[in-house]
Amino acid sequence: MRTLFALTLVGVASAAVAQQPQPPSAPKPDKMICKRSAEIGSMIPTRKECHTRSEWNAMAQSARIAGQEMMDRRVSSTPQGQ
Repeated sequence: MRTLFALTLVGVASAAVAQQPQPPSAPKPDKMICKRSAEIGSMIPTRKECHTRSEWNAMAQSARIAGQEMMDRRVSSTPQGQ
């Protein structure tokens, strides 16, 4: 009985080692990614936009910079003491 139990544990342990997940590889910057977005003001029409991963990242960075610049202008144009 103990031998059967020990063999079962060895079998489970070896199966767990064999099924370890592989480390994720770095995402490919030239892979095309398509996203759908709803038109503003309507829930029905959608627009499909395809760009490479590096292009999506550049657009996101540009939007972050533009948003930060708007916030900086708003803070600097606020009258002092209010």
